[in-house]
Amino acid sequence: MELEQIQSPEQLHQDELEQVKYKLRQTEALLEQTQVQLREMQNPTEKNLAYYSAHVKNLIGILWETIHQERMDVILALQGSIHQSARIASVAEYCAKGWPGDFIEIGCFLGGTTVKLAEVAKKYNRRMIALDPWQLGTQNCHGGEYETFLKTTEQYRDVIDIVRSDSLLPETIAKIKNKQLCFAFVDGLHTYEACLQDIQTVAHCSGVIAVDDTTWSPDVVRAFREGAALTNRNYLCIPVLRESYLLWA
Repeated sequence: MELEQIQSPEQLHQDELEQVKYKLRQTEALLEQTQVQLREMQNPTEKNLAYYSAHVKNLIGILWETIHQERMDVILALQGSIHQSARIASVAEYCAKGWPGDFIEIGCFLGGTTVKLAEVAKKYNRRMIALDPWQLGTQNCHGGEYETFLKTTEQYRDVIDIVRSDSLLPETIAKIKNKQLCFAFVDGLHTYEACLQDIQTVAHCSGVIAVDDTTWSPDVVRAFREGAALTNRNYLCIPVLRESYLLWA
């Protein structure tokens, strides 16, 4: 291999920094767009706009704490996920401080994020609803995932309500719609129809709805944007993060 074809560690680091800078420039543009959207909200009173803007500013501050720690030199599906669980929990805690209701996670897998959310739920005397079918043959389920989830979340079982069911079943949807929620994390089946339905199922959430994998799944992105319109919510997408957020209605 010729010498000019070999990248030094310094050059690789510089390339990574350039990628992060590019993503941050995209983020700044999106934040400016969000500000424009806020100004163009239909018939907002000056007081309500100030209230809404303050919450958005606070949320961005929470997210910003981990943005600079995320890495770009991993596969696309994992970009923006290094500190995701802690970040999701921080957003949930912000919601718990401001609104009544419990937390819900649709699509819990092995329970890594569930534990973080349950810790916050216990701190604020809320319930953590864990919804997942854990059914062999479904998305990412090859056997043993439910048992691992139970072991991972064992110390918080007193605040976790496990709903082992398909989130798309009418009876499951009805059950969730009857729950008062202040934070929702949607990470269920990654099809357009399923993701959109999950968003609509938790649309009554008084706080923030986080939707996972908007950086790499076109179906999820489509559902996320349509879900924002259907639920009358503004959205916040930061390219260096794996998840995006549907803000207050």
